[in-house]
Amino acid sequence: MRVAIRRAWIPLSIAAAMLGAWSNALAGEFDPARDWPTYNRDLLGWRYNPGESAIGPKNAGQLVEKWRFPARESDLRIGVIHATPIVVNGEVYFGTATDPTFYKLGPDGKLLWSYRKPTRSGLAARTIPAGEPAPSHDFRSATTREGIMTSALVVGDSVYFGDMGGWFYALDRQTGKERWKIDARSAEFPGAHPINLFFTSPIFVDGKVIAGGGALEQMISGGWLYRGSTGRGFLIALDPKDGRIVWKYDLGPKPERLNPPMVLKDYWGSHTFFYGPATSTIWSTPSFDAETQTLYFGTDVNTAPRRPTSDNPRLHTPESCAIVALDARTGKERWVSQIKPGDVWTSSMPAYNSVERRYKDQSIGDTPKIYTIPVDKVPTKVLGFGCKDGGFYILRASDGKRIAQTPTYNGPPVFPLSPAPDRRMIALPGCIG
Repeated sequence: MRVAIRRAWIPLSIAAAMLGAWSNALAGEFDPARDWPTYNRDLLGWRYNPGESAIGPKNAGQLVEKWRFPARESDLRIGVIHATPIVVNGEVYFGTATDPTFYKLGPDGKLLWSYRKPTRSGLAARTIPAGEPAPSHDFRSATTREGIMTSALVVGDSVYFGDMGGWFYALDRQTGKERWKIDARSAEFPGAHPINLFFTSPIFVDGKVIAGGGALEQMISGGWLYRGSTGRGFLIALDPKDGRIVWKYDLGPKPERLNPPMVLKDYWGSHTFFYGPATSTIWSTPSFDAETQTLYFGTDVNTAPRRPTSDNPRLHTPESCAIVALDARTGKERWVSQIKPGDVWTSSMPAYNSVERRYKDQSIGDTPKIYTIPVDKVPTKVLGFGCKDGGFYILRASDGKRIAQTPTYNGPPVFPLSPAPDRRMIALPGCIG
């Protein structure tokens, strides 16, 4: 099942492009081979549906729009859809990044219910059942700071998702009523931070809901106006019944006060850090290997440096811009494999440091995909993933050892590129996404 997102005369609309032959499948029972219940569809991170048989090279060009939400004649306006919608048994689930609301649609594109989520600015939670008019939204005042930027997870009779306000929710799948929610900014949350958020799409592993996030401090740290850099990326395992935290993994060492503060300089100026080292939010949706009970995910940059010592002069920590493997049963770290060392960066710094001759913000947001390939003629389980340096990497799943990668460009950002890049290069280094 595929859902296409399309811009129309409303701010954002969602259109399902389907063949008429799909009608019977939409009306049928739950079919895990055809549904898309989580961001990557499966726990291996492939984003591939082997059960798809309705669309192929011979009929793809004949697809036509079957329905859209909101309908053309509707005056309903909804916020921006940022993430992959979830489809289970023909029903569609998604949240909006602006004017944060969570929606459930029927197989015919009709609204079944919507959940107007609470915000810290005072908006109260409210589930709007089918048939009741949805409120008219003023997009000039729509909140974006607490929007839903990720896909949901549909398991059993519940729907799970997190938001940029630091809340994680469980809703009743049939009614949209709130079952429970947790607040990653509250004192009850272990390692709470005032700007914690949830940035990974949740997955369901061994009876637990796995979600991740952290403090998005790279947007504000490094200056005299913000004396923080005290956050760390995290991954948590939740009991799906009540939201109880089964285990929590914190990325890297706990930040400590830097006395005196550390100052890093580049051609944009000076950047002052009062705490460090700090690791940014985890925004890579994990994958899971059931055979070894291992979770794999990528990490972001260091948003504040560590203080160098005589035995370790480095500013970065090993956990930044890396792939991490955890025991899914306990949350204990199995190994860390760093891909881009030296990446201490905030948005107040240039994306290319001409002194270091290094591209910055080269984090790994891509889900590590699990598959088996021959390595030295031996079938070997590996992880494949993309990095923001433009490269695709392959690591051995058992220990994180790098097996291969595509060529990357390391020259300065000039045109024409010099030195000329390898023709096998996939993409140039990128920043902010």
